[in-house]
Amino acid sequence: MGIWRRELVKRIKWLLLFRLFMFLTIFFATIFLGRTDTFLFKLLAMYSLFILIYLLTLFFWTKIEKWLNFSFLYIVVLLMEIFFELGIIHTNGGITSPFYVLLAISVVSSVLVLDFLGIMCVASFAALSYAAMVFLEFKGILHFPQTTYLIKTIYSDSDTVFFGAYTFVCFLFILSFISGYLSKQLKLRINQLELTSRELDRLKIDTKTILEGIKSGIITVDERKVIQYFNPAARRLLGLEGTGFIGKNIVDVLPPRFSYIAERVHELIWGIKKGELKEETELVVKGEKKIFMFLFSPIEYEGFVKGVVVLFDDLTEKKRLERYIHSMEKLASLGELSMRLAHEIRNPLVAIKGSAEVLIEDKELAQNYRGELFELIISQSEKLSNIIEDFLRFARTGTQEKGKLTSIPLKRILSSIVDNYRKQQGILSNTELFFQLELPDEIWVLGERNLLEQAFKNIIQNSIQSIDKGKGLIRIYLEPKSVAVGEDNDYIGISVEDNGCGIEENKIEEIFKPFYTTKTGGIGLGLSIAQKAIMEMGGIITVESKLGIGSKFTVYLRRA
Repeated sequence: MGIWRRELVKRIKWLLLFRLFMFLTIFFATIFLGRTDTFLFKLLAMYSLFILIYLLTLFFWTKIEKWLNFSFLYIVVLLMEIFFELGIIHTNGGITSPFYVLLAISVVSSVLVLDFLGIMCVASFAALSYAAMVFLEFKGILHFPQTTYLIKTIYSDSDTVFFGAYTFVCFLFILSFISGYLSKQLKLRINQLELTSRELDRLKIDTKTILEGIKSGIITVDERKVIQYFNPAARRLLGLEGTGFIGKNIVDVLPPRFSYIAERVHELIWGIKKGELKEETELVVKGEKKIFMFLFSPIEYEGFVKGVVVLFDDLTEKKRLERYIHSMEKLASLGELSMRLAHEIRNPLVAIKGSAEVLIEDKELAQNYRGELFELIISQSEKLSNIIEDFLRFARTGTQEKGKLTSIPLKRILSSIVDNYRKQQGILSNTELFFQLELPDEIWVLGERNLLEQAFKNIIQNSIQSIDKGKGLIRIYLEPKSVAVGEDNDYIGISVEDNGCGIEENKIEEIFKPFYTTKTGGIGLGLSIAQKAIMEMGGIITVESKLGIGSKFTVYLRRA
């Protein structure tokens, strides 16, 4: 049933009560004021009976609710009612009768059912009927049952009769116009309300369907921690049975093993924690440990927290898949690394084996080149040892846990590394090498001393090896630009810039891969070790390079 139809039934119920009151008032007033043997009493009794039938008709209509028959029924009954009211007015003195108010009541009551045009038609019919009755009374065609002095006086003056009838007709039209206008405006408002209500119902259905169809868990609580919404996915993810959660305190609904959720809600409502909280936690659901991602969003109004929305999802399978993929990637990397390592080891072994065979089989050649062959064996053995040592260093890098990182002085470590290089003579042949350490006061970062020293030694060594001849310059300075690493922006950048040969643009992404090198005799693990060490300390390393101009390596570390 629409709003307008419900409103119509409501109006008719009021009309029933109002008519019942009028029926009882008129009936008992007739008994009290008149005599039961008069024509007026008989007319009033008939009118009361008619109203009773009228009331019963409306009552049964509200039960049957036949809309098409009601308008016709109401108009017929209303017209008959106006005729009865005119009879009561005539027998009680015509224009002098106080019962003229019955016509006004009938006109006003039509507002509850008819539209503006219908109301004006009823008012016109009532006004014309009343004017015709007064005219017939004035001409003597309708005779009064009882002629009083007041009736004779008024009806002897045509102006008085005309003025009285005219005044009442104007009153009826003004009353019907005002009532019809108000009824029309009310109907428009009700129609608008009905459209709005339907739209809200549709949105409510759509929203409910969407929320209940979401696979993520959603829980909404107010400032009293009373649950306002608890979608099916939340019950499924938490392994809860039943549906009677809404309207209950979240502490009473959730078992103790889920106290984490209630605690976060409590902290947001009481302002212990501010803003959105995004956390990953482990919960036990039906005896199985599961990993959940929770997002707690406070609902704020005028600076006060009025509730909290809890959105969460099960990441167990996702984490398991990530670990599996990571394992596969490690196996693939290990396979590639093994191939590269085997390739690097094979060359020295071939040289060692060849030299040993010459020493054994060709004694004359071995006698002539004995010293050179032994030097080759020793040098290739050292190269093989260096390869294995670098590989072991690469494998050991990153065993330090992030939680055990300490505050270390970055400037002091870099100064020590640069001083050691300055003391070394003949680092490069035919090259003058200059170091510029441009750092302000001591800089403290979070890291592990050995990892940090190894990383910067490898980066500086790479810069030294990129300088072929001429005047080489290596600048180490504080990077003015900042970079966001994760959700923490408190990072400091240290750049190592050289004027070496540079790197081709299409090879920049390759330089951190193990055993990748463009240098003669290079192993290709130096930058890989540096990157791994920096990453294990929670930092990142970036590269900018132009072929023939030089390269710039920037290491970003977290401030202590």
